[in-house]
Amino acid sequence: MKEICCCFSGHREIEIEEYNVVVEKTDQRIEELIQRGYRYFMVGGAKGYDYLAARRILMKKKEHAEIQLIIAFPYAPQNGEWEDIIKQADSVIVLAEHYYRGCM
Repeated sequence: MKEICCCFSGHREIEIEEYNVVVEKTDQRIEELIQRGYRYFMVGGAKGYDYLAARRILMKKKEHAEIQLIIAFPYAPQNGEWEDIIKQADSVIVLAEHYYRGCM
């Protein structure tokens, strides 16, 4: 079977009243994609939706061990917010060591 990749990236801020709906729709979409043969799931390394999507992919990975999480950071993460996710990711890509204007 041909292996297919899906990329997730989105808003940095998610309205609190919309959070549960965003989680539910993200879970549904990930499951649909897995059923269609997607195995690689890539997220950007920004806070907000990117972080949410990474956590939801890791949750789905408990049911579907064949899927992989790839994180693509525009520059090296500066705080520990992503540390637990990085440890569980199958691959981490860092495009630049430091932030610079235009890297995002």
